[in-house]
Order: sequence, then C-alpha cells, then structure tokens
Amino acid sequence: MLTAEQNTQLLAVEHDQRWSFAFFLPGCKSACESYFGDAVEKLVDDDVVHLLCYQSRKTAMLGKAQSESPAVVAHTTQDWAKRHEKRGGRDERLLREVAAHVQKLLRVEGALTQLTDTSKVITWKQCQVTEPVASETPCMVVSREPPLLLAGDYFAESSFSGCLQSGVAAAEALSKLLGPPKAQQRWRADKLGEAPEMAAGLLPVEPAKAPELPVNGFQSAGLHGCAGLLTAPRQGPGLALTLSAQPGLDSSHRVLGPVLSGRRCFRRLEALVPLSHEAHPRVPIFFQLPKLEEEAKPQLRLEPYKDSAAQPFAEDPEEAALPPEELLDLADVELNGRDVEVADLKQSTFSRERQQGVDKVEEALTKLLQRLEGLENLDETLSGASQLRWRAHQDEATWGRQTNLRLALMKRPLDSSTEHTDDS
Repeated sequence: MLTAEQNTQLLAVEHDQRWSFAFFLPGCKSACESYFGDAVEKLVDDDVVHLLCYQSRKTAMLGKAQSESPAVVAHTTQDWAKRHEKRGGRDERLLREVAAHVQKLLRVEGALTQLTDTSKVITWKQCQVTEPVASETPCMVVSREPPLLLAGDYFAESSFSGCLQSGVAAAEALSKLLGPPKAQQRWRADKLGEAPEMAAGLLPVEPAKAPELPVNGFQSAGLHGCAGLLTAPRQGPGLALTLSAQPGLDSSHRVLGPVLSGRRCFRRLEALVPLSHEAHPRVPIFFQLPKLEEEAKPQLRLEPYKDSAAQPFAEDPEEAALPPEELLDLADVELNGRDVEVADLKQSTFSRERQQGVDKVEEALTKLLQRLEGLENLDETLSGASQLRWRAHQDEATWGRQTNLRLALMKRPLDSSTEHTDDS
C-alpha cells in the first residue's frame, strides 16, 4: 500500500540504540552509596558504559521504601551497542563484560556476576529517534479508502510532545477523510433543510463567514496568534501573557486583549520564563496595580482601547538599542531566575524532559554571556546606581569574568547529565 516515495521516507528514519543491564546487588549498598553520593546517576561515557543509574534510589524518591538490596542500571554507549547489534540479550559473554565494568566503577571485591542476586538485560535496537521522517506534516496518509494513517514520534521528535503533535495531526487528517459524523448529517438535513448529500459534505457548500472580530483585533473565544496577549483561563482564576503564538491555549483560555504598554515589565517577564518542567515561574512575580479612588465603583469596567489599530508592543520593534544599565539589570534578573531553575533540574530525576530543559538553559546562558561580552567601556556610559554597581564589580574582576564564573558554577552540576538515555 505504500508508494515508493513513502517507503523511501520511512526507511530513511534513523534511531540510536542502547543496551541496559540491571544488577540487583545484595550486600553492596555501602559501595553504591559511596559511589553515587547524593546523586541518582553518574555519567561515565567510556568505551562501554554511558550512564550508571542508582535505580533503587530512584524508586525510593517516588515514595516507595528503598530496599537493602540496591539495584543499579548500566546504560551502554551507542558505539558499544552498535558493535554488538547482531547479538542477543542472553549472551553471557556480554553480560560478564558489562558486569566487570560496573564492578570496577563501584569498587566492589569479587566478580559482580557472583555478587548479583539477579540481573536483567534490555536491548533497545531502536531507541530514540535521531532523524525523523522528512515530511511536511507529522503523519502519513497511506490510504484514503479505507482510511489508513501512520503516526508516531518518528514523524516529529523523540519526545512526548512529538508523539502528541503527530497524533493530533493524524486525528485531524482522519477527520477530514471521514467527513461529518452521520448524526450531524441527519441533524443538518432535518433542521436546516439541507439535502442529505450536502449535509454529508458531498456537494459544495458555501464557506462559512468569518466571525466579526472585536475592536482590539482578537476574538474572545481564542486566537492566541501572537505575543503580547493578556489571556485568562475559562475556568478558575489566573492570568497569562503570551510570549509567542500559543494556539494550544484557544480551547482552555480566552483572550482579554493585547497589552499595549509596559515593555520594560514584559522584558523582565520574558527573562524569567522557565525553560524546563512545568510552566510556572521559579521566581515570584508581583504586579502592582494603581490604588482605586474611594468613590470609584468596585465593579471592573472594560472598554475598548481608543486606538483600535494599535499594534501590540510585543510586535512593535524598538528603534534604539537598550542602554547598558538596562541590559545589566535584565542580565541580573535572568541569572537569578536561572539559578533557581538549575537547582530544580539538579533535584529532578534523569529523563528526556530534564535533558531538554538542560539544553535550553545552557543555550539561554550562552546567549546571555554573548550579550554581556558585547558590552564595552561600561564605566563611561553608566550613571547613578548602575555606575556604582559597575565600579563595585570592577574592584574584584570584570563583569564578564564574574558572569563566566557564575555560569560555570551553575552549569557544572548539569554537565554530567547532558545526554539523554531512556531509563529501564
């Protein structure tokens, strides 16, 4: 059923591969505690083992009691897995090779195969997608009659988001192939007087007229199509400010309108946006509202902005570059936020989501450092409190050196976990 082009696209998908060896080691708890310290995994990256995980400690972190018989899991390197890709998980020689390697790492006496209560081997011949399908859409229509579609993370990216993106695209494509449900066809035929063929979508139907938009250019039902929109959940309290197009909010939030002022506040919010885990701020954010006059009515009064054609400030490019003191203040705000985010990442267990968060934080810190390195002769341009702070920094070292040190301190605990491996 596949066309030659589709077959070529699917065959071009590339995966990495790894093997995982689980060892249950009664009597070796002290050796495991000594090797791992407070960590739950250690990056090894030699010619055999990529990552060694303290699996029983991970289990205990989920609320279960930690066994006196610890369990460790060794994830092999990709090169090692490729060298032995034609062998099976029951190969005792490979088990002994990895066991001897883990024994040296843990520094336990005696052969690990003799100290092991039991072991388990998982061979991931197809692990994480490294090269997805080269396609314009994150799914593939194999047949229209009968409908048959392919979907999965190999059409997008190897993550839960990739699976979700592909699944939604496949559902939308299937919905178009199937047409309106029969119950809807009957309702349209009975209530609207349409011919059954037209209700079923078999005859051309006039396209629906686009709903009129309110004066602010956005529809309260959705349209989270750009940055700089103030939006509120349809159920429950809260407010959100979009920093980019967020169509995923259309079903759960309603747009209140574009934010037309407060660019300085917006820049600080953007600097504090979390790059990992849940989308909640790591640093508390407070909004100060003007005090209402005593005679003012308690009800909230909403009116369209008088200039209905005004462009949201988030899309309005700034003509002049920011002054150095503003850049330094923004850098300080972002570093404070990243400090807390790094601390959260250090406490989280090893996962694909954590690795993606690490990559995003490191990328943001690198860009921040590049911006700071571009600032020169700051003592000649700063004034007031900013100049005093700059001179205080100059007493010990340059701002660039201090920032380098701070970034190094923040990134060092993460360098041991900068490559993703699935846990068993």
